[in-house]
Amino acid sequence: MRRGQAAIELLLVLAFAGLLLLPFVWTALKTSQTDTTLVQARKLVNDLASAAEYVYAQGPGSIARVRGTVPAGVVWNESYIGKPAWAGAGASEREINLRVETSSGYNDVWKTTNARLRGSWPDGPGVYVFNVYMSDDGYVIITPYLSIVVDPHYQYLSVPAGNTSTFQYSVSNYLDGSVGITMNVTGEVGSWVTLSNATAVILSQGREYFNATVAVPYNASPRIHYATIVVSGANATEYLEVEVNVYNSTIVTGNYTRPVYTVQTYKDPGYTVPWDVFYQGKIVNITGSGWDPNSIVTLNVSVGGTPLTGFPKDVQTDSSGNVQYYLVTNNLVPGTYLVELNDSTDVRTTSFEVRECA
Repeated sequence: MRRGQAAIELLLVLAFAGLLLLPFVWTALKTSQTDTTLVQARKLVNDLASAAEYVYAQGPGSIARVRGTVPAGVVWNESYIGKPAWAGAGASEREINLRVETSSGYNDVWKTTNARLRGSWPDGPGVYVFNVYMSDDGYVIITPYLSIVVDPHYQYLSVPAGNTSTFQYSVSNYLDGSVGITMNVTGEVGSWVTLSNATAVILSQGREYFNATVAVPYNASPRIHYATIVVSGANATEYLEVEVNVYNSTIVTGNYTRPVYTVQTYKDPGYTVPWDVFYQGKIVNITGSGWDPNSIVTLNVSVGGTPLTGFPKDVQTDSSGNVQYYLVTNNLVPGTYLVELNDSTDVRTTSFEVRECA
């Protein structure tokens, strides 16, 4: 009986002691949560400020990415990057501020940079990738991503008319699970761009690389053309802007008398000049320079993708690296003809037209 009574008394003592300790345990737990929140907030703000300083020092067009945790308890309407919309005229454009609410109250975690800033926070806690970009107008732009990121966001190409160029880009997945993506091309010259993949699966925390080939038509106008690669997945959409600077080859030039085909005119009973006389002397003088001296280059002339009879053919360059070939236009049908010179390293193109007289 005494043993049972002693056991009951011990349980009562332990229970009472537990009640006494409970406030201290609760306080320790809340303090730990507060410390974790503030540590996450400080690390993110410091990392973003460091990235902003880096791209600011590198100059316009430079980019960096920061992966970090946005903690729970953020007061979104009082957190900002750069000068907030509700701030007064004297507010700084160079500050990153994250206000968090913890058990100890409100805490502003902030950092000032040398760069003027613009940007936004996401609308909820979680792991994000932030894009930090130095713009042409002198601001560092900071924006968050939730899942997929395309790299680069901008691609510039300089391609001669009639030629192709291929570049590589990557898609990263920052989620904890795999993401299926789709890719397509839009824009003014989207039809010029062929993607190596239209769909793909990016593993968790993974990155995949893809190729894009730009085929510039030989009759493309010499100027900058635009296309956009659109990558979608995991409720997010990323864009890769492509600028294609098309120029005419300076190694091959079409110096020629524009030929005339006279079938329709010859049907006119009032036309008395013999057809063969009218047609004589219509030639295309194909010239080129800048090739290896005393070497062989391949010349091809085609229409609608079909080489003319006798083409392609080898042509000898002179001691200065110049090449010349006279093409007689007799029996050529009306159309646009592609001229191509190729030395197995470089390919240069131009074109000419054979027109029909009305």
